[in-house]
Amino acid sequence: MISILNTPKYSLVIPAYNEAGRISHLLPELDDEVFEYIFVCDGTDNTSEIIKSHFQGQHHNMQCLTFSERKGKGGGIMAGFNVTHTPFIGFIDADQSVSLKTIKKLFEALESDPHIDAIIGSRYVKDSDIKTPQPISRRIMSRCFNVTTRVLFCLSYHDTQCGAKVCTKEAFDSISNDMISNGFEFDVKFIWRLERAGYHVHEVGIAWTDTENSHVSLVTPLKMLWGLMKLKFQL
Repeated sequence: MISILNTPKYSLVIPAYNEAGRISHLLPELDDEVFEYIFVCDGTDNTSEIIKSHFQGQHHNMQCLTFSERKGKGGGIMAGFNVTHTPFIGFIDADQSVSLKTIKKLFEALESDPHIDAIIGSRYVKDSDIKTPQPISRRIMSRCFNVTTRVLFCLSYHDTQCGAKVCTKEAFDSISNDMISNGFEFDVKFIWRLERAGYHVHEVGIAWTDTENSHVSLVTPLKMLWGLMKLKFQL
């Protein structure tokens, strides 16, 4: 469903895999008509029904894409990006770790600087603002993953996995054919492909809050590592 009453400036993709338990807390924040909201629901609960019920009758530009099969983080974001309608696109996680206000600042910075093609939010640079930190185990996992990406892909960024990234639609369209990636390694591939295509990716600190009930499990690091190996060595 898309309302044509408003003309949004930015397209925001929100992967929503089995988010029925917490999506209702996020939806009231999504009241800024500068955005086109694109939800991607590929789980087994009633997340899509909750989303559609919330937006019913409101003059918002909203799409809720539903899939019967699991698409993964990367597959979900790609499905959303492929139906965007604005010159600036991006994504956030549905867990409210990054607020709409924060992602809007990234979009505004991207729009205002023609020399930047993409901006990624970071929890590990000096101007970041960590409201609630992750458990120590998650932080160790995150830092080890970052070291691995630096070694394998020669990326200089401090935080490739933060769920807040924006780019120009033009930049995304130029790399979209090489973005077949369904897992959590999507973020790395996204940045790597942009760099290899000659685009300027800028990393900025953001306000970020750790949330409970994450879909990241103990086996996720192994899946992410395997995803990186497949990406690097084309396995």
